[in-house]
Amino acid sequence: MLFPSKSPAADRWLWRVIATGVIAMPLFVSRSGKDSFRLPKEVLFRAEVIVLFTTLVGMLCLKQFKRPIGERNGVVIIAVAAIGWTFTSMLFATNRAVSSQAFAWIAGWTLISVVNYLLARSRGIHAVDIAIIPALINAVVVLLQEAAIWNPFFPTHSEHEFHSGLVGNPDDIGMFLVLPTLATCGLVFVGRSRRVLHAAAAVLLLASAVANHTLTALIALAAGLLAMIFIVSKKAAIVATAVAVLTTIALVRYAPPFRQRYELGKVWVATRNYDTLLSGRMLPYLAASSMFLDHPIVGVGPGCFKWEYFPYKLKITERFNGFVVGWGINFGEVHNDHLQILSEAGLPGYALFILAAVVIGSGTFRPRRDKESLEERFSRLTSFPLMLAFLIVALGQFPLELAAANAVDLYLFALCCAWTPHARTRTDD
Repeated sequence: MLFPSKSPAADRWLWRVIATGVIAMPLFVSRSGKDSFRLPKEVLFRAEVIVLFTTLVGMLCLKQFKRPIGERNGVVIIAVAAIGWTFTSMLFATNRAVSSQAFAWIAGWTLISVVNYLLARSRGIHAVDIAIIPALINAVVVLLQEAAIWNPFFPTHSEHEFHSGLVGNPDDIGMFLVLPTLATCGLVFVGRSRRVLHAAAAVLLLASAVANHTLTALIALAAGLLAMIFIVSKKAAIVATAVAVLTTIALVRYAPPFRQRYELGKVWVATRNYDTLLSGRMLPYLAASSMFLDHPIVGVGPGCFKWEYFPYKLKITERFNGFVVGWGINFGEVHNDHLQILSEAGLPGYALFILAAVVIGSGTFRPRRDKESLEERFSRLTSFPLMLAFLIVALGQFPLELAAANAVDLYLFALCCAWTPHARTRTDD
């Protein structure tokens, strides 16, 4: 493969660019402008892509790459296939100008992920801490906001804004915290040298996730933790499942936010008010499903859901008027990345998404070696739980559309893939 290059200094520079993006992107905010949270992070993402791309072009011009050895690398092949299909879908998009912006977004994250993966094969277990740092900072801010001690962004206690950390939205911070929390728990099981420190960090992250009380994120976090404990010990998993059930009952019974949501949920189910139960998201779900049925192969084009949303909303008004209450909301995202990929990239695009999930999650099911490194143990322990949690989050949120979540999630996935025994024993000419 391309990395390591002929220049160790270039490798170090590229790794520092990657690490800076992972740490800084979830923390970068701006008090000026209409969007203080998402836009600054997207600007930083674009800057990282530009720096990486220009560096790689410069290295190519200076012939600083070693010759490829012609090996078959599943991660790189899937990345190339994803870019190829995204470009194809863009060519057939209902609005090519809008779709080209989404293509640039996907291409940029693919570039970051591939470079990250190729460089991470020679990195140690401490690389995981890079993803934990921004999560811990955001967790502290969430807890300070919840305790009404410090909130520099929202002067009033608004439920929709208050538990938002430095990400700007409670749903966004909820989905952002899931994978770093699981990775921290993985470090507790994997290593002994800093187990106490990682355990304290895991408790802090879990406390912030509960304080944020984003339901989809909590379900994903619980599923990932149970899967991780099951991998460590089946007997311990039975105990953990019982503890999780008792904890859920206690939260519903004694924690006001969870108790209120449970009581309202019973009322909504009894009255068949399913749209309210889904937080008013039935309409984008129906619109995305209709787009997929109309364009099952290439979809409407990357990023074109928001372009097609209003026409499709009008089409399904008469048919579903009795079930949907959020007609006045203009959704830019489906709030379900599974449906969004199906609607925008069709069945082949979704098949590539599932294939990538299988490749990443399969690290857990590789045969265990007698003498595993810490990195290999981390990959085997966390690959499947991380991917399982991500897929659950993507059912009710849109992590692939957020720079803060992408920066950390794709980084952890790259580490898991890079630290499989097959990847780490590979040699480059």
